Amino acid sequence: MTAPGSTDTASAVPPSVHENSSQYKHWRFAPQQLADLRRAANAAAITDARESIQREAELSATVPPSSIDFLSPDEEYEMLNFVLVQLVPVCKKLKLGPIIRATAIMFMKRFYVYKSVMDYPLKEVMATCVFLAAKVESSFVDLTRLVESIKGLSKSYIKELEFTVCDVLKYQFWVWHPIEAAQGIYLDVQKSNPKPDLSLLDTTKNETDMLLGQIVCTDAVLVYLPSQISLACWWRASEKTGFPFEQAKHRYLTAPDKLPADVLEDLKPRIHEILAILDAHTIPNKERAAQLSAKLRACRNPASSPDTKLYAHVMEERRKREMEEEEREMQAETRNAKSIQPASQAAAAGTAVKRTAAEANLDGSDVQVKRERLG
Repeated sequence: MTAPGSTDTASAVPPSVHENSSQYKHWRFAPQQLADLRRAANAAAITDARESIQREAELSATVPPSSIDFLSPDEEYEMLNFVLVQLVPVCKKLKLGPIIRATAIMFMKRFYVYKSVMDYPLKEVMATCVFLAAKVESSFVDLTRLVESIKGLSKSYIKELEFTVCDVLKYQFWVWHPIEAAQGIYLDVQKSNPKPDLSLLDTTKNETDMLLGQIVCTDAVLVYLPSQISLACWWRASEKTGFPFEQAKHRYLTAPDKLPADVLEDLKPRIHEILAILDAHTIPNKERAAQLSAKLRACRNPASSPDTKLYAHVMEERRKREMEEEEREMQAETRNAKSIQPASQAAAAGTAVKRTAAEANLDGSDVQVKRERLG
């Protein structure tokens, strides 16, 4: 697999620790790969939804729609972008920091590479990813408060959906963020010689943080390395504030323990590609989001919607299977216990016989000793 951030030059940049991470190995894609995977998820969701809508109509004794206008992959991506923006105030309300927000966003983006919003509702997946991200980042979020902060959620559904999200994420939870790499640049630039204008540096850092908050919602985090993304954001922020990053970067990035000048020069095309993604990123307005939501309501998969009869039917069938499986396990345990019991009884009986015999021999010996003494 080859991504724009994984050329021969770029692959020599990250440290070996990052190269060995699951993110580097399994969660980096070329743009065309992302498009292909999302088209495949969209096509699979449409196939499943058609069948489920028919079954829902049968259970509800209604007539299924003659034609259904399903979401396209691009429309699904628009809806995802709109909901990702809603995730930020939810995390702020729960007092969850930027790393947890970025982790939750990354979980959502990874999840919807392989799944469709027609199969898994965005709002519920968002809450699940926030709940999971808090745990992954060693923080605590009360599920009751989380559900209360987002209207129309069910605690039981979030708990059930958490296993599905973990499965799609392949239980690979560690996320390398450009936020952390950007902080490293900030600390390094402070040590550069001559000493930079710290006030202007802080202003540039704040601008960089704002750009990072935007870019984590784009596909750049699925294509490029965190270090490349952070460098691009610093570059753009310096252009806005007037901080001489062009000179500073050569002073500290080309130091012996940093990057050779030719490697840094080869990174420039990657930086421009990242900035192009940032510039092209758009968020649908409320009117557009309302249109897409109305379209989604008409084409979503009833099997994944808790308010449908098909969902209730699927859950009931699952509970029956689980109960049957538990019953089979209990019967197997009972049979095993019965087969073990006769053997235990036989062993106990044999032990008793041996003990009795030993006691008899001991008594006989005592009698013989007494007779010898009398004699």
